[in-house]
Amino acid sequence: MSVSTTAELRHRMGFDEPTFALQPYIDSSPSQFDFLKPTSTVRVDGRKHSEFRKIFMRTGTHSQASGSSYVELNNTKVFCTVYGPRQTALHQFNEQANLNCTFKYTTFAEGIYTRRRFVADEEETDVCTQLQQALAVAVQLSRYPKSAIDVCILCVESDGNALGTAITAASLALADAGIHMFDLISACTVAQVGPHYFLDPTADEETHQTGSVTVACMPSLNQITQLLLHGGKLTEPAVCQGIEKCLDGCATLYGLMKQTLISAAVSEAELIARHEEELLQHVKEMNREKGKEEA
Repeated sequence: MSVSTTAELRHRMGFDEPTFALQPYIDSSPSQFDFLKPTSTVRVDGRKHSEFRKIFMRTGTHSQASGSSYVELNNTKVFCTVYGPRQTALHQFNEQANLNCTFKYTTFAEGIYTRRRFVADEEETDVCTQLQQALAVAVQLSRYPKSAIDVCILCVESDGNALGTAITAASLALADAGIHMFDLISACTVAQVGPHYFLDPTADEETHQTGSVTVACMPSLNQITQLLLHGGKLTEPAVCQGIEKCLDGCATLYGLMKQTLISAAVSEAELIARHEEELLQHVKEMNREKGKEEA
C-alpha cells in the first residue's frame, strides 16, 4: 500500500492551492475606535454624545401578570412583569410589603458567540440587589402590609445600559399594575470613553470605557434613588459631569414614560367605552325582540 503524500491528501480533502494570486484586503473605512479621538463629535452609530438610541416603550404586554412592560433601546430589549400584591405566609407579618426582584439574561442575550448559563451568575445577582434598592424607595410599601410584590425582569438582548433599561421597565410595570408609588423612576448610564461622556452607551463603548455612572431618580420629586459608579478611574469632576448628564437623560425618559402610560390609559378607556356601547346595543336589540314577541 502506497503512502499518500501531503499534496495528495490536500487534494482529496479539497484543499488545493489556489492558482491565482491573492490580493491583500485593505480596509479604508473609518476605524470603530475613532470615538476615542478628542476631535470626535459623533459616535460609531451616528449618535451625538448626549443622545439616546431609538426608544420604544409599551405596557400591558403580559395578560396574566398584574402589570407588565417592554422597553427597547435599539439592541437592548427588556421585558418586565409584576405579580401582586399577594398575601404572604400566615405565620409571617410585615408592616410593609416585601419587594422581590429577579433579573435574568437569556442565554443568547449577548450574541451567538457568548452563551450564558441558565443558573443566575454573580452579575445577575448584583443587578437584582441594585434593582431592589432603586425601586424600594419609590414604591409605597407601607400601603401593603403582610404582602409581597414580585418584579421579574428578563433581558432578551443586551447591548449596553441593561441596568438602566431594567429599572425603567420595572417602574412602568409597577405603574401598570396599579401599585402606589411616590413617582415614576427613570434610569440611565453615562460612560466616559477617552475624553468623551457617552449617554446610553453600547456594549462596545462600555468595553472601552474608563468608568461609568448609573443614576436612577424620581424627576418630579428631584430625588435620586440609586447611584452606581463602575470603574475606579473616574475623577471627581468626571463623576459630577456624569451625574448631570444622567439626570438630563432621566428627564427625557420620564417624559416618554408618562406619554406611554397616558396612551395606554386612553386606549383602555376607548376599549371599555366600545364594549359598553356594544353591550348597550345588544340590550336594546334584546328588548326590541322581546317587545315584538309580546305584541
